[in-house]
Amino acid sequence: MDDSFDYDEFIKYLKEQINSSENQEINGFEALYDFYIDFPPEYLDENESEFFREEIDNLAQDSIDYIQNLLQERESSWLEIKGQKWKGRAEELNDNVNDNESSLAKVLTSSDKALLQYTANEIDNDRRKRLVNLYNNKVSSLGTDAEKYQITKLIVDKFTYLENEKDEHEIYFIMAGELGVKQNDKGCYRYFEKVAKQYRSKYEYELAAEYFNKAIDAAEKCHEDFNLILELVRSVRIQYELSANEEKAAEAYLKENEIKYRTCNSKRSKFVHCILKNTSDYCQNPYKVAKWSIIVVCVSTLIFSIFGIKGPCGEQSFWYENKEWFEVLWDSLYFSIITFTTLGYGDFSPNGIVSRVFAELLAISGLLLTSLFLVSLVRKYGR
Repeated sequence: MDDSFDYDEFIKYLKEQINSSENQEINGFEALYDFYIDFPPEYLDENESEFFREEIDNLAQDSIDYIQNLLQERESSWLEIKGQKWKGRAEELNDNVNDNESSLAKVLTSSDKALLQYTANEIDNDRRKRLVNLYNNKVSSLGTDAEKYQITKLIVDKFTYLENEKDEHEIYFIMAGELGVKQNDKGCYRYFEKVAKQYRSKYEYELAAEYFNKAIDAAEKCHEDFNLILELVRSVRIQYELSANEEKAAEAYLKENEIKYRTCNSKRSKFVHCILKNTSDYCQNPYKVAKWSIIVVCVSTLIFSIFGIKGPCGEQSFWYENKEWFEVLWDSLYFSIITFTTLGYGDFSPNGIVSRVFAELLAISGLLLTSLFLVSLVRKYGR
């Protein structure tokens, strides 16, 4: 027998065939053959060729004895097998079929089932109200998550907000989004996005940002495209800016740039993003710039103390004995700060090639970090 044979699916298929037949009796080989036609093994792709049907016929012949013995062992309570004639025992079969039905399916009326056959495009206001009543009276208490998701989607998929309309359907958008995440359904983020846009149209920017954030979470959990997530994050940032919530806007701006970094293909742009993120959180964090500035000054102090500088008393470093080590360290710190801030009083100068090269790098670093600090300070406190 084929290793990919789905026994449970076959039993479900078999019960459907027996129920739809006269006298609840079918030909076992034909049922197995038809099952393989409808659910072929993965290695058989083309179902229109003669080769395909020949392979299915051979597979059914090879499997029939094994399947028949398996059915006699496991399904004898509802299935009677006499050669190739397989007959269902009516009472037991119906009990098994009903057991497979969900709790919701057992209480749905024919009109309920007919209502659920409509597509989203066919749902008008009257049918939407009936769906809402069905959800509240039966689905909310008896339905599975998949059934709840199906019905909330029908309620909201083609729903359009009207001006000054009550937000009575908002809860179904939210439920559709939450249930869609549980079902890992791509596109479920749009239900939260719809709610966010409704709040945005009413100038309730904080609430709009909240639901845009929920849309982002849903999109990330369902592995949506990064460009789509980037647009949602940008919408969050704009809502926080409009509501004057600068702290949240800065967080959204940081996340926006992190997504840009992940989607960026240029090595140069990635390098720039990496530098800005690690030194200043994309010009949002002056404290981080100050920390890096202190680190650069401290490192340069040690380097100048080791490789030497020239002062009024001549050359000095840890290797010369004309000054105490702490005096050398103090003068090196002074020279590092003066060079970092590009003041350049001239009372000290680098000694040797290494000190000169590092002094040049220190001056450039100081110029860049000082500018970055001012920009970050203005962006954080001067908006």
